[in-house]
Amino acid sequence: VTSLSAKLQVDKDNSNSSVVISRSGSNIPASTGVGSITFASHYNSAYTDYAAIQAYSNNLSSVRGSLDLKVKSTSGTLLTGMTLYGTSSGINVGIGTDTPSVKLTVTTPNVVNTAVNVLKLGDDTNGLVFKSYFDASGIAWRLNKGLAGINMVTLSQGGNVGIGNTNPSDYSADANNLVVGSLTGNN
Repeated sequence: VTSLSAKLQVDKDNSNSSVVISRSGSNIPASTGVGSITFASHYNSAYTDYAAIQAYSNNLSSVRGSLDLKVKSTSGTLLTGMTLYGTSSGINVGIGTDTPSVKLTVTTPNVVNTAVNVLKLGDDTNGLVFKSYFDASGIAWRLNKGLAGINMVTLSQGGNVGIGNTNPSDYSADANNLVVGSLTGNN
């Protein structure tokens, strides 16, 4: 947005109002924009985009639609925060991906030795936090108590499970040096 030229108010007395943004012409191919709404504000003597809603035909088919919700990042660019993705069996939701393959897909960056908080249930101190952790051996999943709290369960890349242990070494549950389901163990 370089300038704002008009105000828009849609009001229909005693009835639902609607606004249609359409694209005319011939049939559109897959992965083609249909329309968007941009939310901008004046900042440092210029208009800057803070958020946008973008509709397009998705990459599965030109007759299936996608809707991206975008917000401004600290780098100043609009990033897609969530995608609603039409499929032949319904709608999938993507966070961190614009091509979700199941009903809810959350994709995190694979940055070595970095934990990403994926899902939090409850408050920051005592809630359950589901984390993905990427290290040299691959991705591990952890369930913690609180954002900075105690690791409760780890599922390693190789399928090992640790209870109170962030690096389970056996094929089954490793709970504080007692390996369940194995012939090894200290206790």
